[in-house]
Parts: sequence; C-alpha cells; structure tokens
Amino acid sequence: MNVDAQALEFQYMCAQDEQIKGASHKNVDTSKHHDRRSMAFFNCESHLNITIQVVHHILTAKIDLKHTNNHVLYQAITVPADILDYIELNRTKSMKDVCGHNT
Repeated sequence: MNVDAQALEFQYMCAQDEQIKGASHKNVDTSKHHDRRSMAFFNCESHLNITIQVVHHILTAKIDLKHTNNHVLYQAITVPADILDYIELNRTKSMKDVCGHNT
C-alpha cells in the first residue's frame, strides 16, 4: 500500500457497553449523597473505528463497526426532564433574567 499521509483514527464505543463501566464512588461528604438511577450496561462488545487516510492521492475512510447486543436504547439519566424543559424554555434569556438576580 502506497501511503501518502498519516492516518487519522477515531475510536468510539457504545455508551452502555460493560467494557467502559467505571466503579462508582461515593463522596465522603454525606450532604452530597443523592439517589439517582444508574444506567443499564450490556455486554454488547461494541466498537466503531474510523480511519481516514490519503492513499494513492485519494482520501479514503475505513469504517469498522461491531455491536452484538440489540439492547434498550440509551437514555440520559443525569438531568431530569423538567429541568431539560426549563433549560429549553429559557435558553435565549440571560442568566440574570433566568435566576432573577441583579448581578
């Protein structure tokens, strides 16, 4: 293979893949403890690898995709729906107008 330039490589995994699940850590300050749903993780053996490279003066892309478990769809769990609605409703306002503070 005649390579004209170095390749750019991008690697991604499913957000719910057990391979990326980290250990949970409790804050020592109990006032910061709160209940929240945890995201479901699956053994989906996922990866999306994209390699972009110029080969023989032609820009080429190689895409390698694997996802072996047709699990439930990802849902954001960190921001409640009512808060997301509030943000959307007020997204064009200034912080002063949203918070009601004169800063």
